[in-house]
Amino acid sequence: MRKMVRVMRALGVASLLLASPTFGQGLVKSANHPGPWSVSVLGGLEHTDGRMDAAFEVMSNPSVRADKFVGAALSYQVARFWRDFTADLEFGAGRRFAGSGVSEGWAAVYFRYRGLVLYDTLIVSPGVSTGINYVDQFPVSEVYAPNEKGRPKSKLLHYFSPEIGFALQQAPEHELFVRLHHRSGVFGVMGGVHGGADVVAIGYRLRF
Repeated sequence: MRKMVRVMRALGVASLLLASPTFGQGLVKSANHPGPWSVSVLGGLEHTDGRMDAAFEVMSNPSVRADKFVGAALSYQVARFWRDFTADLEFGAGRRFAGSGVSEGWAAVYFRYRGLVLYDTLIVSPGVSTGINYVDQFPVSEVYAPNEKGRPKSKLLHYFSPEIGFALQQAPEHELFVRLHHRSGVFGVMGGVHGGADVVAIGYRLRF
């Protein structure tokens, strides 16, 4: 519960900054930073088990695929520091289907590094998030996974979603990314939940 309160406070502060008419005026556009806004679409596959270490197995093993996932998100860059590090406030919504029908939404702060350029051509942007994720019903992996039977469950969990993005130096506003769309109880911190749900997703982001 304390973890959830801290996350909510952080999101509240970020929202106040976003609402300020003066905040963000110093976010000057540059070669690697086209603008503070972005929209994203993403899709992927859910693993039958909520263990992060096994999530990417869905790419090679159809038997561990539970649901398909599609989603979209809107982001705003609320801070830029040390030149190429950014903090983005993201709000997203998605749907899991095929094995079940689960709608979800998330709000998170993403921290990204956009200073890695390979061969003066490819911008590589690693990032990681902290926030909250809410589902209207439990995903397949949280209902049927062996390590989840008999354990507490919660529709509201922590949203931790590491990703890596790729964009061309001459067109940084167009970005492809790979994301581990992950919700969990942070080892029991939120609602006593251990484990969660993982989606390996590929997406496209337009920055403006």
